[in-house]
Amino acid sequence: TFNDQPIKAVQTGKDLYHLKGHVDPHVWVSPKKALIAVDRITKAMCQADPRNAEKYTKQGEAYCKELQKLDAELTELATTAPKKKFVTAHAAFGHLAADYGLEQIAVAGISPEEEPTPGYLQNLVQIIRTEKVKYVFMETLASPKLTELLAKETGAKILVLDPIEGLDEQGRKDNLTYVKLMQRNIANLRKALTEE
Repeated sequence: TFNDQPIKAVQTGKDLYHLKGHVDPHVWVSPKKALIAVDRITKAMCQADPRNAEKYTKQGEAYCKELQKLDAELTELATTAPKKKFVTAHAAFGHLAADYGLEQIAVAGISPEEEPTPGYLQNLVQIIRTEKVKYVFMETLASPKLTELLAKETGAKILVLDPIEGLDEQGRKDNLTYVKLMQRNIANLRKALTEE
């Protein structure tokens, strides 16, 4: 259900995180939302198993410290980066963009299977050129064809921005965790938003 206008980050107010009639489920990609989730999970575990509440609380607090570091790093990046827009393979980064004052421009919709129209891609190429976007982001588990096409058409380079929806074989071998994947995401966002 694409029209020819590229998908921007999110709408505001009551319709926050709704794109093209779909709700963006990718809350975990934002460390701010991950902190909320860990707090709620910790409280639920403590309530379900009070005998081990102290253990759950300690583990939750330790993990929240790691998430707070990610949050601080993203906050600093978003505050100081000269660019605020980034181009993603699909609209999985609306929560991250909204929470940190950034703007995602997506090749595909919330579902990576949603195919953009030729007019949409033409407008996206124009945005990439006008905004002088140096990098477009692909994903590890999705087809890179459209991202590669955009890169070729605009001269942009390709980086990975992982929506953390699963691990490929190499990710499993490397024992990648949420924190490690988000550190890589932040490093790649830093390149895309700061490189002139």
